Amino acid sequence: MITREEFLSCGTEEVSQFRYFSQLQGLWLERLIELEFSDLRLAEIMWVLDRCPLPIVLQDSQGVAIFTNAAYPAQTHGLELTWISLGKGHELGVGKIEDWDSSQIDVFHKHKISLLGDLFNTLRHELSNPLFGLGLACDLLLTSDSPDDTLTMLKEIKKNVLRSQLIIHNLSKLYSEQDSALTCDVVQVLNEALTLAKSELKAVRKYQTPAQLTGPLMVEGRPLLVVQILFNLLVNSAQAMRSQTTPAEIRIVVEVLADRVEITLEDNGPGLPALIRENLFRPFHTTKTQGHGLGLALSRDLALKIGGDLTYLETSPGASFRLTLKRVS
Repeated sequence: MITREEFLSCGTEEVSQFRYFSQLQGLWLERLIELEFSDLRLAEIMWVLDRCPLPIVLQDSQGVAIFTNAAYPAQTHGLELTWISLGKGHELGVGKIEDWDSSQIDVFHKHKISLLGDLFNTLRHELSNPLFGLGLACDLLLTSDSPDDTLTMLKEIKKNVLRSQLIIHNLSKLYSEQDSALTCDVVQVLNEALTLAKSELKAVRKYQTPAQLTGPLMVEGRPLLVVQILFNLLVNSAQAMRSQTTPAEIRIVVEVLADRVEITLEDNGPGLPALIRENLFRPFHTTKTQGHGLGLALSRDLALKIGGDLTYLETSPGASFRLTLKRVS
């Protein structure tokens, strides 16, 4: 009726029939689209349930399991489930994991880390060429006859170019598995962490004890990992004290013992309630409205990875964390 080739226009009855047909087609298309999106939502839900780190089972009205996810054990003896009614007699059973550590539940974190690795490699590729060109230009200008203040500035630019190249190189290898024991200087990594957290610490008064050490203080651990732990602790303290009316202060104490070095960071902030302290190093547990709950858990995991430890000290007021590292004689 629509495609016929005629010179005469459609009649009134044909127009009426077409409009009636269009209404039916509209209802049919709406239903088809609704079913399509319903199937898509169901597929997404099943994908999430299958990858959930907690054991999950779905039962029909007869008590028959019609779905179990990858975390659901083959031997269910002793498995405790919390049942949730879904309607029409269906129930969803959710299990518990008593040993809730990072090796069991950081599925999403590991996925983010893999993406970060790709991002760091991309950044290294994109930034290497301009940094190399900038460093080469500095080298050429340093050989020219320039005023002393210009040469001093060029040397500083060259120094920061090399530092940027080293940071990019280390970031790309941050989570790579390396068994070789590396060492770092406590003073150097501490100053590096303070520099990286400078924007967060601009309104915080810092006290460091001892203010200066007589020579390098070497400990076991990859420098970038130690810097990240200290950076996380400094940022957490600064953010916790952001809304307080009294002047914010952070005290950094470095204690040198026979076989280890202890770096203690104390602040005069609001501290942590007892309930928060119990779950402090538990992944995905956070008190921040926009936090992901991985900072402290990751920091402790990194500390253990390099043979040290990260602990929370009971102090009042404020919060206090101690990073313990193995000393290199």
